[in-house]
Order: sequence, then C-alpha cells, then structure tokens
Amino acid sequence: MVVDAEPAGFRQVPVSLAERWAKLAWRMGIAGAVTAWLFYLQFHDNASGPYMLWGFAISALGTFLGVRAFGIRERRIFDSTEVHYTRAQRLKRAAPWFLIGLAMLAIIWTVQYGSDQFSTYWWYAWPALLPLAVSAGLYLLRSERVLSKSGQLARARLDAAKTEVLRQRQTRLEAIAGSGLVRYGGAAVCVYVAYWFLTDAPGKNNGWAALAFVVFAMVLARELGILLLGLGVACVAGWALFSGIAALPVSVAVIVGALIIASAVGKR
Repeated sequence: MVVDAEPAGFRQVPVSLAERWAKLAWRMGIAGAVTAWLFYLQFHDNASGPYMLWGFAISALGTFLGVRAFGIRERRIFDSTEVHYTRAQRLKRAAPWFLIGLAMLAIIWTVQYGSDQFSTYWWYAWPALLPLAVSAGLYLLRSERVLSKSGQLARARLDAAKTEVLRQRQTRLEAIAGSGLVRYGGAAVCVYVAYWFLTDAPGKNNGWAALAFVVFAMVLARELGILLLGLGVACVAGWALFSGIAALPVSVAVIVGALIIASAVGKR
C-alpha cells in the first residue's frame, strides 16, 4: 500500500533557476536604487552619522529578501477550479465600484463648479478614476480560478501548522528580547544616539529626537528607568518641600520639622 506523503489538495512545482535569479535581481535592484538615492541626498546635504545607516539597512534588507526568494526551489500550488461569470454577475460585481467613482466625480465637480474652479481644476477629480478602473476590470473579468474544496482544506491545514510554528518562534524571540543583555544593550545604544543628537547631529529639533531615544532607553531598561524616574520625582518633591520650609519663619519651620520627625518615629 502506497501512502502519499503530501496532504491532498496541493502539489509541489519546482521553480526554474531563471525565475529564482530574476527574483533575486529584482529585490536587490530595488534596494540598491533606493540606497543610491538616499546616499545621494545625504552627500548632497553633507549628512552623515546614523543617517547613513538607513541606506545600509535598506540594502541589507533587499539582499536578505532576494537571497531568501532565491532559496525557494519549489512552489506550492493548491487545487483550484475555473469559475465563469455571467454578464449579470459581472455587472453586480462591478456596480459598487462604478457607483463609488461616479459619486466621487459628482462631489468633486459640484464643489468646483460652485466655487468657479471647474474649468481650471476639473482634472483634480482624477482619484475617481481608480474605482472606475477597478469597476472596468471586474466587468471584463469573465472567469478566474478559485480554490476547490480540497484546496481550501489543504490551505487551512497548512495555515494552522504555520501559525503554530510562528507562535513557537515568537515565544522564543520574546524570551530572547526580554533578556537583560538585549534590553540593556539596546538602552545603551539609545543613550549613545541621544548623546549624538545633542552634541554632533546637524539640523534642527535635535532635542526632541534625543528625548525620544532617552524614552526608548527607559522603556528598554524599565527597571532602571523606573528607579531613576522615582529618584527624580523624590528629588523634586524634596527640593520643593525644603524650599517651602526655608521660606517660612524660623518658628514655623521648627514646628513643621518636629512634626515630620514625630510622624516618622510614630510609624516605627
């Protein structure tokens, strides 16, 4: 008795080498173009420092996605059936988008006509072309392939298995990200970037950026952040208390001080 190793409802199809190279080239090409554009803007504005990291990060992301797509040697194709639409069905599917486009045209052109701007800015209604284009596409679509019942069951099984794997992986990542080494290391990096914004960063509003990174550091190192925040509040309260006592007459200050000491002793 021969048992099929793959679940029913889909089949594995090999991906050609040319298609894999094309996926790699597209991803790396887009990332390289964006990186080159960012570097041009940065050198044109004499910017450096952490701003350069954005270009390297985008390039690294494009390389990672390209290599990942190149490594996929098989494609999973689920069982599907061809569904043909009648003219009435195509009209029913296209009608909502067509009405949305007409409503957008009516609203925009009515407002323009009422303010005597229609003859000059009538073309500002171009966003209405998007739902109209969708409507035309749905009407011209005479048939399409949809998953069969076996294909739907197979996708549901595989999606459930993938969700379980992602849940386990997320649990491991949360354990790693929650470790003190990662959190306090990230807090140290945030503090350094905040210092860089306050001392060497070009541009304006660097104080707000530094404040944001300080907040990030306090969130990452939450135990230390809560301790420092508590000490800060205590110092401010103590300063306000003693400043207020110092402004009182000597006799009143002595009485207030005695009451504070008596209260502390009484709690023991």
